[in-house]
Amino acid sequence: MSPRVVAIGGGKGGVGKSLVAANVGIFLATLGKRVILVDAAFGAPNLHMFAGVPRPSRSLHEAMRETDPVPLVEVAVPTHVPGVRLIAAVDDPPSAAEPALERVRAIGDQLRSLDADWVVVDLAPGMARSTLELFALADVAMLVAVPDPTSIELMHRFVRAAFVHSLVRAGLERLIPIDTKHHEGGAPSPLEIYLSAVAGGDPGSSAEARRGAIDALRTTILKFAPHLVINSARSKSDMELGRAVASAAR
Repeated sequence: MSPRVVAIGGGKGGVGKSLVAANVGIFLATLGKRVILVDAAFGAPNLHMFAGVPRPSRSLHEAMRETDPVPLVEVAVPTHVPGVRLIAAVDDPPSAAEPALERVRAIGDQLRSLDADWVVVDLAPGMARSTLELFALADVAMLVAVPDPTSIELMHRFVRAAFVHSLVRAGLERLIPIDTKHHEGGAPSPLEIYLSAVAGGDPGSSAEARRGAIDALRTTILKFAPHLVINSARSKSDMELGRAVASAAR
């Protein structure tokens, strides 16, 4: 049986994604689950510190290199937490910050074959294609933000970019409006894309093909439901922020 994949991302760095990833993995292990933590924060890895493995002996780059890559499972190292293993990236070369998308997809495929019940993936901040690709393939997608205007704004941008990327993965990129200058954050919302498609946003196709594309778009919209964690909440207003952001997103 394939493991379930949790991907933890967000638009801004320093909001605690690695801390959340490590704690999610440790919590699942306390429930008796076999967990593998994966540091996919390409170019900025630090999950090994939160996992208590300051000097991991293996590295993710071994599985991502174009020449003679090793199977991903071989670079997983044990941690001090029973049931938790780590695929670290601390010794990856600087070139690892910009991995080829096909190598990222290959790693994504291998996540499903790991010997674990859960795989928790810590993603890099920002909206690089490699980050959005791993976020989109997860069974459980989580966003981490802090109660700070810059973090919330970038989180919204990340959500829009992640949704647009999910359309690309589903083969529905032709439904994405080309003109983005009138869209908040530079990317259209799911509702804007859906209304454009219903209004005839795929003119080169037959009526039957358009109906099929709209049905696929509706399915993709309903499946896109990332979870939100507001980290570093210190006041009642901070705690209420999560509900406010979720309401605005809906």
